[in-house]
Amino acid sequence: MLKLFCIIHESTLEQVVEQLQHLACVQFFNVREHFRFLKPVDTRKKEILALEERISVLLADLKSEARASFLERLIGPKVVPVEIIERGESFDKIEREVEEVERAYLAFCEKLSEIHRELKEVEEEISRVKREAIDIEALPEDSDLKRRYEELGQEREAKERRLHEAEAELTLFKKKSYSHLLALKERLKNIKIRVEALEKFGRSRSIIIFAGWVPEKHRERVRSAIEEAARGLAILEFYPPGKDESPPILLENPRIIKPYEVLTTTYGLPEYNGIDPTPILAITFTAMFGMMFADVGYGLALSLLGLILYFLTTHRERVLKDINLIVFYAGTASVFFGLLAGEFFGGLLEIKPLLGSYMQNIQLLLALSFLLGITHISISLLSRVVSLRGVSYPLSLLFILWGSVVYLALPQFKAPSSLILIAGIALLARDKGLEAIEELIALTANIISYARVGALAVIHVTMARLLMGVVESIQDGVVGVIIATFLFALGAAFILASSTFIVFIQSLRLHWLEFFRRFYSGKGEMFKPFAYIHEYIYLL
Repeated sequence: MLKLFCIIHESTLEQVVEQLQHLACVQFFNVREHFRFLKPVDTRKKEILALEERISVLLADLKSEARASFLERLIGPKVVPVEIIERGESFDKIEREVEEVERAYLAFCEKLSEIHRELKEVEEEISRVKREAIDIEALPEDSDLKRRYEELGQEREAKERRLHEAEAELTLFKKKSYSHLLALKERLKNIKIRVEALEKFGRSRSIIIFAGWVPEKHRERVRSAIEEAARGLAILEFYPPGKDESPPILLENPRIIKPYEVLTTTYGLPEYNGIDPTPILAITFTAMFGMMFADVGYGLALSLLGLILYFLTTHRERVLKDINLIVFYAGTASVFFGLLAGEFFGGLLEIKPLLGSYMQNIQLLLALSFLLGITHISISLLSRVVSLRGVSYPLSLLFILWGSVVYLALPQFKAPSSLILIAGIALLARDKGLEAIEELIALTANIISYARVGALAVIHVTMARLLMGVVESIQDGVVGVIIATFLFALGAAFILASSTFIVFIQSLRLHWLEFFRRFYSGKGEMFKPFAYIHEYIYLL
């Protein structure tokens, strides 16, 4: 990340800002904190906020006819209305369009109010005629009151038709205008973003100075964009961040593991020059999930569900889309471990295990869970060493950890492993003093936590087999087949939903509480580039 300082002439301000917003590569910071002599740049923020409030009020009035269904609110609408506009749009143009919608809406409301008033007058006149005639049906057909009553009835029907037509027109107007207002609100939001960016700029006479953070790979793009928009009237320099500065963080991972960033960033962002744990998390989280939810049938069902929801979810719901892709990966891992353990819907189909059944190797499964925990925590400690957050403390825990493993698992190496273990304890005692006892207890508790991997794996297999046992106990026959199918579908859906939730949470817990705690602070600030919002508009 590089720090940018730039000076431009005030006549090119709008062009430069608009170009940078389109480029989406700069995060501004307040340049007046560095140069106290600068004055703020004039903006129209109050007018923008007032117009934004007017649009919100209009949207609230029109929303009744444009309400989304439950499914659309859950995964996003199938179709998002889009308006094509040109870049560099003005506030005045948006204000005029809002006023047009307001005038048209008020005209519809006045028309409806007038029809309602006229209809009420007719109803009152009909009531008066009925009171005067006492029994309107008993009157002769050629009487004046009878004719008047019939004329009023026809007039009422005509006004009711007018009312229904006006209401239909208003409904159509609401649906059309609601989409347009959403686009107007977004267009105004983009102008508001520009105004908020300008609040971080400074001016002195006829020059404008601004500063921001730029990813190093976009350095030349930003330089070219500013020089082009400023018509050559720009002076800009890039500087590396100082030792005491904390630039914003831009995570850059391969596309296949990028969805896992949502799990990392929910905990927090890495500090600048720190380690991004997303690549490690992508592998270990998926592997743990598959190990705890080892079943070919349930894994295929989960992968299919995740893939369907991924394609149904719109790009507006980026977090949901990423989670659905993670679920797809997790289901694939479940299929892999299901093949190793020979599980398919708890025995619906017989599959020969490639390694061995969980239920016949419970002790080995728990031992592998502890080994997984030791390896996972070791990676955490090595990451602390690599991130230069101290070397002595993580090395002491690594000596203790692996010295104990070798001492217990390989008796022939007791002498060297004892020396490593003692060296680790001495190093930890030197660094932590009496707190070393607390650290040893915490380390032991962390490793024991990984026993839940094996425990949940056994619990899932047990639940799946119990379900199959109940299904197989139902008597044969048409009714029996129907009942068995219904029970299996209901039970499998329950196991799929409950196990997925529990296993997902437990795998996440092992990463957030056991893996991250020794090397990952999560105190970084996300890089938020100055950019357009593209939800309802498309920029030419």
